[in-house]
Amino acid sequence: MLDATMIQARAAQSASIPTLRTTGRVPARPASFALALLLAVLLSGCAAHRSMPAPQPLPMSKDSAASYAYLVFLDAFKYGNMKVAEEAIGKVLEMHPTPEAYLEAAEFHWRMGGLDKAREVLKKGLENFPGDTFMTLRLSDVYLAEQRADSAATTLELYLQKHPDDAAIRLQLAKVYLEMHKYAQTLDVLKPIPAKQQSTMMYVLRAKANTRLGRTTKAVDLLKAALRKSPEDITMWAELAYIYELKKDYAAAEKTYSHILELGEHAAEIWLRLVNLNLKMNNPDKALDLTLKGPNDTQFRLEAARMFILDGFHDQARQILDPMQSLENPPDTYHFLMALLALQGDDDPATALRHLEKIPDASQLANRVLSYKAHLLFTLDRMDEAMAIVRQGMQRFPDNKDFYEIQSWIFEDRHDYGKAEEALQKALKKWPKDTDFLYHLGLIKDKQGQRAASLEIMERIIHLDPEHADALNYVGYVLADENRDLDRALVLVKAALKQKPDSGYILDSLAWVYHRLGRQAQAWEAISRAVSLQSAIDPTMWEHYGDIALALKRTGDARKGYTRALKAKDKGLTPQDVARIQEKLDRL
Repeated sequence: MLDATMIQARAAQSASIPTLRTTGRVPARPASFALALLLAVLLSGCAAHRSMPAPQPLPMSKDSAASYAYLVFLDAFKYGNMKVAEEAIGKVLEMHPTPEAYLEAAEFHWRMGGLDKAREVLKKGLENFPGDTFMTLRLSDVYLAEQRADSAATTLELYLQKHPDDAAIRLQLAKVYLEMHKYAQTLDVLKPIPAKQQSTMMYVLRAKANTRLGRTTKAVDLLKAALRKSPEDITMWAELAYIYELKKDYAAAEKTYSHILELGEHAAEIWLRLVNLNLKMNNPDKALDLTLKGPNDTQFRLEAARMFILDGFHDQARQILDPMQSLENPPDTYHFLMALLALQGDDDPATALRHLEKIPDASQLANRVLSYKAHLLFTLDRMDEAMAIVRQGMQRFPDNKDFYEIQSWIFEDRHDYGKAEEALQKALKKWPKDTDFLYHLGLIKDKQGQRAASLEIMERIIHLDPEHADALNYVGYVLADENRDLDRALVLVKAALKQKPDSGYILDSLAWVYHRLGRQAQAWEAISRAVSLQSAIDPTMWEHYGDIALALKRTGDARKGYTRALKAKDKGLTPQDVARIQEKLDRL
C-alpha cells in the first residue's frame, strides 16, 4: 500500500516534469493533471498484498482512467519497461490530452532518442492548445537538437507575433539568433524587455552579441552593470574574462579568471585559461606554478604541458611530464607530447619517433600519430618509410590533409616536380580552396620555370585570403623582380609584412621593391634588418644586400654581400647565378 506522503511526492514530481525538469527556463504551470492523478490514487483503495481474491475492477471515469494510465507510465519508466511506458503515455494523451500530458509524452520520446516523435507530439499539442508557451519553448528545443535552428526561430517568431510581451520566448529566440550568428537580431529581440525584467542570461546574451559585432567596450559595460546586481554570477564573470582575452587585455583577463577561482569555481578550464594567459604574458614560471597548484588530474596536466610546448617553454613542459614516467601505463597523449618535446625542444627526431612507436594503432590519436610519423621519417630522410606511412594514412584517414602535403614534399625532395604537382592537384580536387595546397602548387610551378602559372595561382590565393602573407610577398617580389607595377608591389609586400613583421624574406622583398623604386636609403634599412633576422645564409638576400650597397656607393658592404652570397652557392644558385655574382664582385 502507498502512503499519502509518497503519493503526494510522486504527484508533485509529475507536476514539475514538463517544465523545471526539462526546460529549466520558466515557472511550473498549475498542476491540474497531477491533482487529478492524486485524487484517482487516493480513491483507489489499498488492497495490495492481502490474502484474498483480487477485487473486481470498478467502473472508472475518463479522468481516473487517464490517471491510472499515467501511474502505469511512471512505474514502467522507472523499471525500464519502455514499450509499456510508451503505450501508457499514449493512452494518457488519448483520454486526457492536456498541455502537461503532451509535454510529458514529448519528454519521454526525446529521452528515448525519438526526436521526430517528440516533435510530432508537440506540434499536435500546439494544434489543440495554440499559443501554449511551454510547448512552444520545447518544440524550439527539439528543432535545435535536430540542428534546425531556422525552424526553431520560425516557431518562436510566429509565437511572438501574437504574444509580443512574452519574455521567456524572447529569451529563447535570442539564444537561437546567437547560435545562427544573427547578432543584430539577438539585440533587437531583447530590446523591448524592460531593464528591470532583464535576467542575468539576457545580459550575457547581449554582451555576447555585442562582442561578436566588435563592440567589446559595450559588452564589458553590460557585464559590469549586471555583475553589480549579481556579483557572484560565474557565467557573467567567465564571459567578461573571455572578452578581455579578445581585447588582448591579458592582465584584466587573468585578474577576472582568478576572481572566478575565489568564487569557488575550480573547473580545469579556468586553471588552463590562467596558465595560457601567463604564457602569453611571458610568465612561464607563474604558469608552471598554477599548473602544479591546479587540479591533480593527469589530463589537466597533459593539456597544460601541451600549451608550454606550443609556446616554446620546453623546460617547464618537462617538469610537468617527467613525473608521469612513473605511471604504470602512461596515457597515449603523454608519449605524443614527449615526441613533440623531443623534436621541438631537442631537435631529436629519432627519439620523437621512438615515443610515437609506443602508441598503439587503435589509439584515438592514431590519425595524428601517423601524420607525425610520416613527417619525422621525412625529416630523417627515410623517404620510402615515410611514403609507406603516407599511403597507409590516406587509406585509413582520407580526410587528413597532412598525408597529401607530405607526399608532395617527398616527390619534391626527389626533384620529381611532376609527381609533386600531381599529388597537390589530387588534394585540390578534395579541397579546392585550400590556400596551403595552392601555395605549394605555386612554388612547384615556379621551380619548373612556370612563373606566369605560379603568379596566377598566387593571385587566386590573395583573392581567397587577402591576408595570406606568403602569397602577398610572392606576388610583390615577382613584380619588383620584373620591374613592373611597383606601386602595387609595395602595397602587397607591406601588407605581407604586417602579417609577419619579423620575416627576413619579406623584409628582403620590401628592400628589393624600394631598390627598384630608387629609394635606396629605405632599401638599405630594410635589407640590413633582413640579414640580421635571417639566421641561415640566403644567397639571393646577400646578393640584394650587395646590389643595394653598391647603389649607395658602400663598396665594402657590397663586397661583403657578394662574398657571402657565393659562400652559399650550394643553396639553390644555378651556375649562371654564380657567374653573375662573381662578375659583380670582380668589378669592385
